[in-house]
Amino acid sequence: MIVLDASALVKLVVEEKDSENARKAYKKELAMRERILVPYLALPEALNSLWKYHTLRKELSDEKFESAMNDLLSIFNKLEKVQESSVARLASEIAHVHKLSVYDSIYVAISRVNNTPLLIFDEPVTGKAKELGVKLAV
Repeated sequence: MIVLDASALVKLVVEEKDSENARKAYKKELAMRERILVPYLALPEALNSLWKYHTLRKELSDEKFESAMNDLLSIFNKLEKVQESSVARLASEIAHVHKLSVYDSIYVAISRVNNTPLLIFDEPVTGKAKELGVKLAV
């Protein structure tokens, strides 16, 4: 079992630093038929990143944006969604005590509650997650 954050989802559909590591970890979980968890908020966060690549940075053509979005939706629809409300209190506590955004804290909280590794590529969050005893997938 593994928890994916939005940065991991984006790496699955766009070529970035560590995309290969994200894909390897994702494919390993699929091959083992493990549960792959994401909060519902992962989709709008990942879509926002794709929008930035396409609209603001002009690094994705219309065709590549459309392809990445289709791939993202296909992947997201296959994942097990976790209601943010199920970890809201823990996420709020993590955010307050460890000075993380509530968004990032939700991923950490899902990992803690499920005692499962977190696949994340956001450096400040990885450090805090380690401090909290959350295993990282990569």
